[in-house]
Amino acid sequence: MHIVKPASMTKNRRIVIGDVHGHYDTLIALLDAVSPTSKDEIYFLGDLIDRGPKSAQVVDLVMRNKFHCLRGNHEEMLLDVVGTGEVSVDLYQSWLYSGGHATVDSYDSKIPQEHIDWIKGLPLYVDLGDYWLVHAGVDPNIPLANQSAEQFCWIREDFHGNDQVIFKNKLIITGHTITFTLPGVHPGQIAAGKGG
Repeated sequence: MHIVKPASMTKNRRIVIGDVHGHYDTLIALLDAVSPTSKDEIYFLGDLIDRGPKSAQVVDLVMRNKFHCLRGNHEEMLLDVVGTGEVSVDLYQSWLYSGGHATVDSYDSKIPQEHIDWIKGLPLYVDLGDYWLVHAGVDPNIPLANQSAEQFCWIREDFHGNDQVIFKNKLIITGHTITFTLPGVHPGQIAAGKGG
């Protein structure tokens, strides 16, 4: 399926999509509704895989269309299991419990090396000048240069509970945390805080 339509006279858009989690059919419906053109920039915030039934198709779609994509904590778990060439039984069981079984099933138990290498190459964040995209957030207690996948892919409370401004002239956009699990945010609402 060809997703991106020819450019029209519309303004370039930045389309940011978080946490697809293997829900390929829903992603296709979203892209059809948004109707991106070749002038639009599409960014995925990570967690393309796990939980939903079609992780392999989601990864293939994002790779094939050369959409921008970040690494999320679910890609981190996959790499912890298969990225080194050695499989840790404990890490494998933890990943399966976190939704990895759906990913394994979608690949018929064999993830192609091309997909593993592509996931390894995904950045942890993207700085667009006025927007800073990251999967989970930023730790306000650690200098940015000292942060790693541990913070960018996994952080929750320290980022969401932060009251200090991290970037003066940038808006931080994240996925990772279901917004209605945050205090005062209802299903369907976008969460916003002082830190970003």
